[in-house]
Amino acid sequence: MAFKVLGKWRYPILIAALTVIIIALLMVTKPEAPTQPSTEKSWQVSAVSAERINANPEVELYARTESPHEAKLSTTVASDVTALHALPGQSVKKGDVIIELDDTDAQIALMQAEADLVEFYAVIESEHIRYETDQRALKSEQRMLKIAQDALARQAKLQESNLVAKERSDNAESALAQSELMIAAREQSIKDHPSRLKKLNAGLKRTKARLQAAQRDLEKTQVKAPFDAHITAVLVAPGDRVQPGQNLVELFDHNRVELRVQIPNNLVDDVESALTNEGEVTARGNGHQFKVARLSLASSQQHGGRDAWLVPVDPDLSLPLNKSLRVILELPAQQNLIALPISSIYGTDRVFRIRDERLESLVVQPIGYQYQDGAQDKVLVSSDTINDGDQIITTQLPKAINGLKVTLQGSTK
Repeated sequence: MAFKVLGKWRYPILIAALTVIIIALLMVTKPEAPTQPSTEKSWQVSAVSAERINANPEVELYARTESPHEAKLSTTVASDVTALHALPGQSVKKGDVIIELDDTDAQIALMQAEADLVEFYAVIESEHIRYETDQRALKSEQRMLKIAQDALARQAKLQESNLVAKERSDNAESALAQSELMIAAREQSIKDHPSRLKKLNAGLKRTKARLQAAQRDLEKTQVKAPFDAHITAVLVAPGDRVQPGQNLVELFDHNRVELRVQIPNNLVDDVESALTNEGEVTARGNGHQFKVARLSLASSQQHGGRDAWLVPVDPDLSLPLNKSLRVILELPAQQNLIALPISSIYGTDRVFRIRDERLESLVVQPIGYQYQDGAQDKVLVSSDTINDGDQIITTQLPKAINGLKVTLQGSTK
């Protein structure tokens, strides 16, 4: 029975075995495929030829407009607002009245001070008359004293001869004593004249000071523009009661607007050196030209660097207050700089040079930029290891490392 079953499957088994043998023979005897040699990948890059130049590095900074002539006007009197002659957004000339206050109390105080001054002048004049009168009276009293002395001497001689009564001698002596007292009082009055005059002059000065204060208070009832200005805020309205020292109006000189910008620490020395040597550091922004007028000596503790103030080259340029402005600061010219495209810089201070079709990493010192139409065009770097004619790649490779093989697509200067 088993033989019959085996006989039934004998031919298929033989065919399958024969097929396996043939496949094995074909695999053993098949020709070997030629091996492909492994090749290193070369990255396509663009490059520029390095060239040392003399250039003015430029940096982008942000400034804010401010004015050294920005004022908050107040008054020294307590009074009521009677009129407003200008409103926010308007421009005024120096001396123009902006706010008017009730001047009734100030007028009364001024009249009182003027009356006190007239009174003091009269008292001083009276003192001078008294002094002159005392001097004339002293001369008369001195003559009367001489007469009294002579009369007493005669009475004394007659008394010795018992020719007159003692009463007459006593009367002569009393008259002499009265003359001496009158002269002493007159001399004291004359001697006190300088002291009395000084006291009166001191009072006169106080009265004049009160008069000047009254005149000032009267003037302060009209709040005037201290310079040509643009009004930014009026803080009162007609009918308001204002107190001394209260701010009434805010304004600024629109012809004296400056840009305040912070110079980074790494640029301070260059700017300071240029200003010290009577050079000029310029900037441009918003279509206008500026120049550095002042540099602060104090460094900012929060942000580092030092503040600088830029003024417009055009003296007639008017700028709004408290406006942020992007400026491009042009630093003094430096020698032996290399201008490279922005894409040449890897990180902050690294470039790659092509040597024998391989990359070589170099560290450079960025100095500044060159701008074209307000946008960064080239970065200016300083390096002792880059030579004229070196090929610096401008392609940003994702895995740029030392020794990476590259193929130069083309180079430009």
